[in-house]
Amino acid sequence: MSKAKPALRETSIVYRVFISAATILALFVTAAYYLLPVPEEVRQVLYIMDSLNAFILLADFFYSTHHAPNRLRHSVTFGWLDLIGAIPGFPILRLLRIPSLIRTVRQLQRETASDLLKVARRELASSTLLSTILIVLLVVTVGSMAIVLLEKDAPNGNITTGEDAVWWSIVTIATVGYGDRFPTTPEGRLIGTAMIVVGVSLFSVLTSFIATSFVAHRQHEERGVDLETLRDELLRALSAREAAAERDTNALRGELAAMRPLLESAAAASGPPPGQPENGSAASRAAEEIGQTP
Repeated sequence: MSKAKPALRETSIVYRVFISAATILALFVTAAYYLLPVPEEVRQVLYIMDSLNAFILLADFFYSTHHAPNRLRHSVTFGWLDLIGAIPGFPILRLLRIPSLIRTVRQLQRETASDLLKVARRELASSTLLSTILIVLLVVTVGSMAIVLLEKDAPNGNITTGEDAVWWSIVTIATVGYGDRFPTTPEGRLIGTAMIVVGVSLFSVLTSFIATSFVAHRQHEERGVDLETLRDELLRALSAREAAAERDTNALRGELAAMRPLLESAAAASGPPPGQPENGSAASRAAEEIGQTP
């Protein structure tokens, strides 16, 4: 039990780093949506990506509430802000996540960089999965904005809206390639090539994560079976030693009981020394002591 608490603590550190980065990305998208003088197609991309980020933040609200030591206190202090700040469709609400972000950053500042790196290496599977999700969000956001800027005014372009751009980015990074949307400009094809390479790499990492999770789960089960077998063997060996010790004790008692008549006979034949009472002889006392032995 004493070793389980650090594992939970380290896992929460990895998750807090991920959700802090996701919150920062969502705030950047919100700032770009309201502050940058970008075309309407790019604003559509930012709006769609804000909605995707909102669903991640909404899942974080439920996760944090479920694992909070005091759910009522969490809901009253930061929980209601996190819930409202995660409602999709309203990018301005993402600003309500700033208090939770500041609190999380302060918590992470208590840890040194070496501690965070050590935790990331120890929790390699979960940290890899969360990092992959974050990189996918970032690449889809940047790639969608870039491709719609390059393709919306192209003569034969078919990626003309923010929805087209986000759809094409997701399909490309997933290496599916439906072919209904594709870049026609050289710059757009270059972006597509880069996203395909990133997608292949990321999904290779994701596949490795799934394989690692299955192997770790199987090793954990096998380790549990080995511990059970070892415990059973130790119990059997201890029971055998106790039974052998009991048999040796009973045999020793029998031998002592058999020696008592011989000692009494020897004491009676020798008699007490002159001037000493009969019941004070060494042989008699030895016989009595043997007789009293349990």
